Order: sequence, then C-alpha cells, then structure tokens
Amino acid sequence: MKDKIKEKSEDTTEAFAKEVENMSDDRVLFLSFPFIHDFKVSFVKKVFNELAEDLNIKTSGFDEILEWFKEDKIDIRRKKIKFTHPSYLESKRYLFFKRGKPTETNKKIFSKVIEKISEKGEHEKLIIILEIVNNFDILTSKSHELLKNLVKDEKRGILAAISIVNRLDKCSDKLKKLLFRLLRNQKIATPVVMFISDMSKRLPHEAGSLQLELLKREKLARNVARLCIMNYEKVSDESKQLLLRLLKEENVAQFVSMCWINNLDELDDKLKDILFSSLKNEKVALFAALYLLTKFNNLTKEERLILSRLLRRKKIMGKVAGILLTNIELFPKEVEVEILDRLLGRSKVITYLLVDLITSFEKLPKKSKNALIKQIETETLPNYMFLEISKKLKRDLPKKIELSPNKIKKQIKEGYKHLLKVQK
Repeated sequence: MKDKIKEKSEDTTEAFAKEVENMSDDRVLFLSFPFIHDFKVSFVKKVFNELAEDLNIKTSGFDEILEWFKEDKIDIRRKKIKFTHPSYLESKRYLFFKRGKPTETNKKIFSKVIEKISEKGEHEKLIIILEIVNNFDILTSKSHELLKNLVKDEKRGILAAISIVNRLDKCSDKLKKLLFRLLRNQKIATPVVMFISDMSKRLPHEAGSLQLELLKREKLARNVARLCIMNYEKVSDESKQLLLRLLKEENVAQFVSMCWINNLDELDDKLKDILFSSLKNEKVALFAALYLLTKFNNLTKEERLILSRLLRRKKIMGKVAGILLTNIELFPKEVEVEILDRLLGRSKVITYLLVDLITSFEKLPKKSKNALIKQIETETLPNYMFLEISKKLKRDLPKKIELSPNKIKKQIKEGYKHLLKVQK
C-alpha cells in the first residue's frame, strides 16, 4: 500500500513539473514563492510585482493569477500562500534541474526570486539560507555564491552549519567544503557541537564523527564544556554525557575549573559532585588550588573549604609550596603568611620540595648538579630529608644535625631560584 502511495505521489510530482514547464513566465514566477516558503500574500504580491518589472515579465496581474491557482494548486491559510499538496512542492527537483544541470527556468526566474527575497530582511535571509542548503545540488552557481555571502554573518553561519549537519549524509563536496570553512569560527563551531549532542539520535552517522574531530580543538572543547556547565539544567542528557567525557581531558578540566568555581552558588548538587570528581586529577587539582590562591582575599566560605581540602593532599601541597616560593609576587600578600609559611612548617612539604629540587637538578648539566650535591653535603639538614635524597641520588650521605625551619626554608628557596635561573 505504501509503495503504491509513493508511486502515485511521484507521478503527481513529475506531472506537475511538466505542467509548470508549459505555463507562462508570470505563473512560474508566482509559483516560485510557495516552492521556497509559505509567505504571506501581501509579501508575495509586493515582491512578485517588483520582479515582474525587473525581469520584464508580462503579467495578467497578481490577483488574477492567485484566483486562477486558488483551491486547485494553491491554498490560502492564515493569509499565507502554500501548495495544496506536498507532491507539488517536491516537483521543483524535476522543474529546476535536468540532465545534471539547472534548467533555464531556474536561471532566469527561480534563482532571481531567491536573490530578491534575500534582500528583504533578516528573517527572509534565514529562509533563503535554508532553501539553498536544502536544495543546493539543484540550484545555480549564483545561488551558491549568494549562500556564501549570506553566511558571512555569524548568526546566519550557525543556521547554515546546523542545516548542513542535519543532512550531512546527502551533502555534496561543495556544501561540505562550506561547512568546514564555517566551522573554523569557534562561535559557529560551538553551537554546532552542542546541536550534534542534543540531536545525536536523529542525525546522520557522519555528524558524530564530525563532532569528535571538532573536539580535538582544545579551545573549542573548553568552550563547549563551559556552556554545558552554565546551562546544565537545560542541556540534553547527551550533552551531559559529553561534559563527562570532556572533563576527562586534563586541559579542558583545568580551564573549566575556573568557570565552575566562580559559579558554585548557581550549581546544583549533582553537577557539583561531577565537577568535584574532576579534581581527583592531580594537574586539575593543582590548577584549581593556584586559581583559588590568586583570589585568596575574596574567597567565599565554600571556596575556602575547597582550597583547604586540596592543600591536604601531599603532592598538591608540595607543588603549591614550590610555585609560591618562586612566584609569591603573583599572589596576594596574605598568601605568604597564611598559606606558604604554614605549608613550609610541615615536614612532608619540605621533604617533597627537596626531592623535587634534586630530581629537577638531575636533568641539568653536570656542573649544576655537582654544585647542589656539594651544598647538600656541606650543609646541616634533617635526617629524614637525607634518607629521601640518598634514595634519589643513589648514594650515602653523612648524618647531619637538624637545622631550624627558617634556614631550611631559605635553602630550598635559594635552590629553586637557582634551578629557575639555570633552566632559563
């Protein structure tokens, strides 16, 4: 039954195309409008008259043509002109494209209608973008060029890109080339990635592959993750899954940590749990801790709690201390007293810093390495530090008497400064 209906529909489509071919130019001009969109009668009448004059088409008058088609091929609903049956609309693929190229009717009339409508306003421009994308293969090169010009505007570019993605499995190479050019712009690529996530079940398989390729661009991945976080309650389940995937990328998770830390009050508990889990990654946690320290004097109660938890982790507290020792001028003054001094009062932090310092120097020229070893052998340092350092250097060092914390701090600080100087 379905096959018979389809066959009958195709017969109607081709028959109508042949019927239109034999019509006068003014009637073809009139029908070009419902082939594109269900425009209001007043709009069609105005543009029809303008085009009839521009193209020097003799006409019996818009009202007379409307009456001639009315209730047979054309229906008027809510003051809009539309075909009475979808088969008539589908006939344009036979009417405007034959033997592998656009027909003369297409070149002389239909393409001119497309161009004229695009000049009328922003809403009309969007309609024409959809028309050209959805019928790209049957339209003229002038219509293709018109599309390229229209999508120079970012908002229109987003519409075009999404429309192309929607039919990616049917697109010609020319249209795909235009899509890839549009996607170079992050402001266009970001909503396209979100669209693919939201509509993944309805889109061609190629759309998923395109999304994966786009997300290899770190800056884009960061922006998409940020948008998912800021609109978490509104995005689809697919976009939420995408966020989880993106948070596994260190660089993305580091960047968005700034975003969500600044908006903790606006996040629901479920999202907070997801974001806090990203802090299990050491590099992400370090980045978050340093970011919180840069705004130390303005931290909320919840932010201070996050910082406190991060600085309880052995590796985090050690690395933070090392960075603060050599870059303390980049942080608020209060950080040195309230954070750095407190960290350097912990034996685990001091041990970590010394071991880190020795390990770093092992990668430096022999002269620098020997200088540090000599300093260690001649200075008086705590026994527990020598155990760690001996393991790293794979050599025994003599026992020493424990120094005061201030002297140890000074030695480590000087060591880090020397390391930075040699590395530069």
